[in-house]
Amino acid sequence: MKKLLLLTFTILFFANVIAQKNKVAAAQTETKTFLITDATAKDLPEGVSYKNNKLIISKSIKYIKSADGRSITYRPNNGTYKFTCECAQGSTGTCDWQVVDAPDVLECTGSCTCVKTITVITPPIIKTNIKKTN
Repeated sequence: MKKLLLLTFTILFFANVIAQKNKVAAAQTETKTFLITDATAKDLPEGVSYKNNKLIISKSIKYIKSADGRSITYRPNNGTYKFTCECAQGSTGTCDWQVVDAPDVLECTGSCTCVKTITVITPPIIKTNIKKTN
């Protein structure tokens, strides 16, 4: 009887562990990409603005420019923002981010019709059932 009871508790324990893993796996990272235009400038992260076809990044923000110059990545605590500069569909040539007023004003320019996009990657929020005690 004790062995059966122990086996039952063991099975329940592992079933609970598997269920918890499935909950974490279901919490997906959210990714959305949109063009950077005057109309979407309001959706840029705090400290980043768009004016006169230029991306203006606050001096307090640390960002990484890719080696090829086509993307800029900014990683605050609440996610990742990747600003991309590339040729429009059907346009040939190259585009990249150029610093026009060091270090915080950048312009997407090149030998084709360039488009600017931002990809916002938001990490999943994992909720737990832990209760606070006073």
